[in-house]
Amino acid sequence: MKNALNPLSGFQQLMPEEQVLFDGMVDTIKSVYRLCGFVPFETPAMERKETILAAKGGIVNQVYTVSRLQGEVDFRRKLEQDGSNADIARYFDNTCTDMALRFDLTVPLARFVSTRHGELTFPFRRYQIQPVWRGERAQAGRYRQFLQCDIDIVGNEQLPILYDAEVPVVMANVLRKLGLDSFVIHLSNMKILKGILTSLGLDDDEEITQALRIIDNLGKAGFDSTVKSLSELGSINQVHAQELLEMIISSNDLEALVLKYGNSSPLLKEGVEELTDVYNTALAFGLSPDSIKIDLSIARGLNYYTGTVFETFVNGYRNLGSVSSGGRYDNLAENLGGKRFPGVGMTLGLSRLVAVLKASGKFDVKSTKRESVLVTVQDYKMIDDYLSITTSLRSNGIVSECMLYEKSLPKQLKYADRKNFRFVIIANEEELKNGSVNVKDLVENCQENVQIQLLNEYFQRKSNL
Repeated sequence: MKNALNPLSGFQQLMPEEQVLFDGMVDTIKSVYRLCGFVPFETPAMERKETILAAKGGIVNQVYTVSRLQGEVDFRRKLEQDGSNADIARYFDNTCTDMALRFDLTVPLARFVSTRHGELTFPFRRYQIQPVWRGERAQAGRYRQFLQCDIDIVGNEQLPILYDAEVPVVMANVLRKLGLDSFVIHLSNMKILKGILTSLGLDDDEEITQALRIIDNLGKAGFDSTVKSLSELGSINQVHAQELLEMIISSNDLEALVLKYGNSSPLLKEGVEELTDVYNTALAFGLSPDSIKIDLSIARGLNYYTGTVFETFVNGYRNLGSVSSGGRYDNLAENLGGKRFPGVGMTLGLSRLVAVLKASGKFDVKSTKRESVLVTVQDYKMIDDYLSITTSLRSNGIVSECMLYEKSLPKQLKYADRKNFRFVIIANEEELKNGSVNVKDLVENCQENVQIQLLNEYFQRKSNL
């Protein structure tokens, strides 16, 4: 039991005051999503393992499987009785690891739409704010459990490309509402890179996926290392790899890409047209040119993205990673065995965003608006009066607490300050019998005598100042 009190690494745990800020951010995100016509939606924490792995590919080492403790006990007993063999291994696989914690919120959405599409109205616009689990190495801004705040727009059989432009506009509105003004949404299209790679002679899907992952890691690995990794794949030599990366880094000359590779790759031309439409439509939606840029190095590691892709970085904190990402997925539901339900979405990783806000000094509990009230108790034979005041305040929507410990007034005031109360109600027996109390404002450092019957009106007026 010596490790029972040691928390697992990679799991964020906030202090109560920070959790209040965190919950307030969630409320802000929900309000923006609802304003833009998205409806709330949730899915179970666990999915079938085959569902997650069929849609993802290549992330087996990051998926957490789930089993009953009794299942493991049964397995060990069977192992002791019959010895180790392939049958026992299959028994364990089928009975103990049938379920897995969700890796993201998009695959559960695709599974739901595929099975309940007859009950939905399309385009289906949903937001989903729930935790996901990934077996990543714990580091700054990266956790094994974190909260994702998704928006997705899903069509039935088809979904106009212009929806791809609306999603980053909504996400930009969310970031601004959360107090972030200096960020850039990086925009690309998977068809462009896939078209170039195909024109260079890569025709194996696995090699193309591997090349995309290498390109997606360009920012971390560096130019030379990425050239070397690409040149080790199939028909791509070092010269081709270097030319490709130079074009990706420049990103602003899409015409040159079409001239160089377009004749041999219709897919690339299609990607350039979509990328241009999405970028221009996002600007028409009101997104500032300073907040969105074309960046062909954005390749997204997950293999279900088929077109538009997004990554969002806060200026000055790119080392903490993308705070919001996503893209277009045309075939995800089909890959799960369903019909064609193309979709586009973005997620905001709120747990990672908090790391950015902390680093920038914008996640500060002292900066929150203080409105709550502490009712102190000076004379415990008058406790019914103190409780009556507290109940009345709560009935009128005023956050309040009554101090039920028998402590001196200075200690109660110290408690109020540490708990970030703004107001403290102080009254002795005589004042209560006269129908009045003293209200101390800990922010403005002043005190007023207020009639008990006017307390609710007094605090409501103060909260509107």
